[in-house]
Amino acid sequence: MKRTLSGIASAAIVLGAISPMAFGATSTSGLTPAGQLPIVVNGQVLSNPYEMVGIDSGNKTGFFPIYYFSQALAKIGIQATWNGVTHTWALTDSNVNAANVQVAGGIGTGNTTVTVNGTVVKKFNTQVARDPAAGPKGPITTYLPIYYINNILKALNINGSFSGQAGLNIQTQTAVNTSTEALSPIQVSGQTVGTGADNAPAVAAVGNAITFSTTVTDANGNPVPNQVVQFLVSTTDNLTVTDASGNTLNYAKLSAPIVIGNKTYDDYYQVTTNSQGVATMKVTSSASTTTEPLYVIAQLPIQSNGQYIRSSAVTAQWGLPGTLVLAPLWGNQTNPDNLTFSSSQDPTKGLIAMVATMLPGNGQNASSVAGQAVKFYVSAANVAGIGAPTVNITDSQGNVLSGGVVQVGANGQFGPQTIYTTTTNSQGQAIMYLNANVPTQNGTPLTGAVAMAQVSAQLVNGGSSQGNSYLQWSFQDQPAKIANVSPANVLNSPSLTDQNRENPTSGSNLTITGTAEDAAGQPGAERAVGHCGRADWQRTNWRRRYGQLCGERAEVQVQRLVV
Repeated sequence: MKRTLSGIASAAIVLGAISPMAFGATSTSGLTPAGQLPIVVNGQVLSNPYEMVGIDSGNKTGFFPIYYFSQALAKIGIQATWNGVTHTWALTDSNVNAANVQVAGGIGTGNTTVTVNGTVVKKFNTQVARDPAAGPKGPITTYLPIYYINNILKALNINGSFSGQAGLNIQTQTAVNTSTEALSPIQVSGQTVGTGADNAPAVAAVGNAITFSTTVTDANGNPVPNQVVQFLVSTTDNLTVTDASGNTLNYAKLSAPIVIGNKTYDDYYQVTTNSQGVATMKVTSSASTTTEPLYVIAQLPIQSNGQYIRSSAVTAQWGLPGTLVLAPLWGNQTNPDNLTFSSSQDPTKGLIAMVATMLPGNGQNASSVAGQAVKFYVSAANVAGIGAPTVNITDSQGNVLSGGVVQVGANGQFGPQTIYTTTTNSQGQAIMYLNANVPTQNGTPLTGAVAMAQVSAQLVNGGSSQGNSYLQWSFQDQPAKIANVSPANVLNSPSLTDQNRENPTSGSNLTITGTAEDAAGQPGAERAVGHCGRADWQRTNWRRRYGQLCGERAEVQVQRLVV
């Protein structure tokens, strides 16, 4: 039961001219509007229907209109028809074997029957109400409990999801290789100082909004309106987020954290571009003191050649007017900023810019805090006790400055402080670069080495930063490749098509093995194996069960979801 590009392209689209009236019945229910949610197919917003709230089986729940759901299915080649007399929602798809379709919870009972290619697959209770989008005299249409939407998507092997924050989002593989859209660098505005770069973070006073905007363009450079943009964020703590019109945005959790460089993103806010192709998000912090950094990166929910289309990242932070704001501020020693050691092969991999921003007081501008002398205080510890890692104050290229060697304490204890003095620039920001190098033995990096630095800043004329920031560098050897993968059919072609697929029995276990090798093709034990292939398993309803390294072979077991 596999959805292919040819099947999607050849199936009929039949619902474009059907009115919601056709989905209604003769009476209305107690459903009440809860708010509008977008329906998005391959990154394009089809509509923004109202979610309704009502009672189903004695429980209060959300309801979504079948009419608009059917429009979305039509866009991916599934014919959907509604019979208001028999209350039958008939789905037709030549690529699906109805005998294999199993909706979670079994067929069940209810006033509405769902069929796939004529076979009954589900029953549930629907309710009817006037469509709020059409006004008080608008047509009556039929609503299904939202609980069943994700169950139906999974049963039909559709790559999509529904949530009360992001609405209905469906993506077919048609969008993977054909997208020619682009995202502009994020424009940051509303901050008191800084540009949003790592060495010039955008800093605003607590309670003030910072605005993040990006423009979506097509292959010819023309703006793309009505395009969904996801703003990935590193934190949502104490944040109020709105769109350009002032509507409050709710965040949604990513299915798994996304790590880009040394930054980790856990959540996202979804915005639709305006007529000029611009997507805007306004963020306000209600924290009572200096915040941890907010990393933001924009992403289109479609892929180009197997890669998501993303912008570059920007950094923002909030603080109290008239204080020294240290960025990035990771004030919990047990939850430091996690970095990777630099090495002889990559001498700036662990390089990080520490920025102390003198946030102007109320009524002052950035020029009033330019040219101020600032002292950075750095101490370091060998946390793991492995080898002799080095921590240094450097220039932006990683070259150690005179007097920049930080004495690393042993046995997890911080050594004596090293002081670095500099002055704030025209934006009131003083910059210090810090780097740490992995310890080696006979030229080989020592796996498991960990070093930590504690950083604070202070104005020479008085005024300390709000707390210390903790940075931690580590090194984990990674394989260059995984060879001898078995079964071989689990490997996709470079175009990420459906040509290579392993098809085990539904409900059975499948073990995938391979040898972790270095760049020279030599196997090695105790190499960490990451989430290789996780996205491909998601697209075909495979779920990762566990992954481990067995001697020199990486072994991952996955189980086919019963659909």
